Amino acid sequence: MTLPRIKDGETFQVTRLRSHRLGCCDCGLVHDLEFKIRRIGAGHKLFIRATRNARATAAERRGKAA
Repeated sequence: MTLPRIKDGETFQVTRLRSHRLGCCDCGLVHDLEFKIRRIGAGHKLFIRATRNARATAAERRGKAA
C-alpha cells in the first residue's frame, strides 16, 4: 500500500474516522491511527490511539532501499 505523501508540518484531513495509516518520511516507521469521538457532558472529546504496524513499516522501508 502506498501511503499519501505530506510535507513536514503539513496538515491533513482524516478521511476515515475509524482508522488512518501514517508513515514517517525519514525513517519509514508506520502507525495505524484510530479515532473516536465521545460525547462527554455537554461537549465532545477526540480520542486517538496509535499502534505501530510492523508489516507496513517493513514494506515501506524495503521500498526506500530500492
